[in-house]
Amino acid sequence: MELLSIIHLKIGIKNCLKMAEILPAFKINGSICDEFLSQSFENDRLKGFQQELRNFKVSYEFRFDTSGTTGAPKEITFSIDQIVASARATHKTFGLFKGAVAVNALPLKYVASKMMLFRAMICGYSLYVLEPDFNEKSFKGLPVSIDFFPLVPVQLEKILNFEKNLLPSMRKVLIGGATVSSELKERILGLQVNTRFFESFGSTETLTHIGIRRIGEASFKSIFGVSFSSENSRLIIHAPHIQKEAIITNDLVELTSSESFKWLGRADNVINSGGIKIIPEQLEIKIAAVLKSPFFISAEPSEILGQQIILVIESAVEFDIDWSKIEINKYEIPKKIYFLPQLNKTESGKIIRSIA
Repeated sequence: MELLSIIHLKIGIKNCLKMAEILPAFKINGSICDEFLSQSFENDRLKGFQQELRNFKVSYEFRFDTSGTTGAPKEITFSIDQIVASARATHKTFGLFKGAVAVNALPLKYVASKMMLFRAMICGYSLYVLEPDFNEKSFKGLPVSIDFFPLVPVQLEKILNFEKNLLPSMRKVLIGGATVSSELKERILGLQVNTRFFESFGSTETLTHIGIRRIGEASFKSIFGVSFSSENSRLIIHAPHIQKEAIITNDLVELTSSESFKWLGRADNVINSGGIKIIPEQLEIKIAAVLKSPFFISAEPSEILGQQIILVIESAVEFDIDWSKIEINKYEIPKKIYFLPQLNKTESGKIIRSIA
């Protein structure tokens, strides 16, 4: 085949591919798309958003890196059709609308932040960009009403600590990236505001959330177009708008319906101590009732038990724990306790289960 014919063939194939439409209603920091792209910024974060906008306008597929907290980091590629379908699923699930005001304060290198930008473009939101490490001055200039505000737990804690007056202006807050602690849940449930707080369940492989639950509820419910099944207590996600094949996870769940489940923990975290299988995440819920410092349950080798349970606590000072005040059985009591000045965490605040 002649070179010219090959070039024409490639152009023809590329032109057949669907590109996403950026709705005219989309604005970012008060500017329409082209105005934002024409501006000169010194701020690296805003430059990053400009680049993502330019890429979106000419791209047919998108690559995201996994966080690496549950395995080796890897790159995953999605088509524009998958991006659009995921954005619209969130749009319908949260009852958002063209012109809705949304805020993006998430680190741009992660899928959650990029998808928030893509949702705004695809569904026509007015998006406001904040630095992830915000302070009390960061919220000046925001609209008086915010329809959708995704946050990681540590960011919400900051708002509760120094800008609680901002909460009444938020209609819906989605919390993800790390587990919402029992202490934070108690603070949220004690708020006298109309804001609706949701916890998300998802991953890079699922283009962020595929399940959400109101703070205080036990079960995650599927977002629009998603259903669940399980095998050997492991969650299987059916999201045909994202992946044609079912997504088999390492998440242990109690399936409550085809559209809801109770999350128990990760199969790769399960500890087998003397033949007794213990799910660390479930044990952590019990211990959190009395231990307010950041901590996690893990295991180390034992000649007698094979694996023995250990408790790792973030504290510069060692202290004793009265296990009689916690509803756990004798097999769940940690054999050793380690105190570390600081636990390893991701940017979103998720604890990395390692003492190295």
